[in-house]
Amino acid sequence: MLKKYFVYGKGGMSCKNLDRNVKISCCDKNQKSSRVYGEFIRTFVFGDDVSLLPIVQPGGHVVFPTPTVEPSNVTYINEPGRVGLLVPKGKYNISLSLVPGIGSHVSILVNGKDPLTHTSSLNPVPYPYAQSVTSVPILNTEYLIEAPLCHGNFISIINSGTSLFALASIPNTLIGKTSIITHVRIERIDKHVN
Repeated sequence: MLKKYFVYGKGGMSCKNLDRNVKISCCDKNQKSSRVYGEFIRTFVFGDDVSLLPIVQPGGHVVFPTPTVEPSNVTYINEPGRVGLLVPKGKYNISLSLVPGIGSHVSILVNGKDPLTHTSSLNPVPYPYAQSVTSVPILNTEYLIEAPLCHGNFISIINSGTSLFALASIPNTLIGKTSIITHVRIERIDKHVN
């Protein structure tokens, strides 16, 4: 076991070893400056029966299991009740493309919660800025989010509405009968994390 404490100085907060008998949560120095990125897709083979399109139930997770390149410090998980990405601490740019249909509600969650900002400094009302309600069939968006935990931040994409939706082909991705129906890209934008 390794005990660590925080030291404040010119460079901000850092971890120092104290004792090998106690372990206190502290970000690993090697992971603080390493690259963190991943790009994932879900493909679908389209046949004659369009009623077989993949659906996402209310409260259900959007699935995107296939990495396009080898991810760095990003892990895709698909467990009962948990489908998404595990990432270390940091600020991330996350982009999302899918075609759920008009009126669909899609949310990006961090550790099971909506990322929030405030509508104004005079009347600070929390606003869930990473929720979308589609007004056109395709949702093509990106957000900056913050993952607060040193390790194991869970980022997921869910159907936050009250109706199910079916995922259709993302335009310009159909090759033969196979198309991309979900595209997710994530990259940590801060190089050094305290």
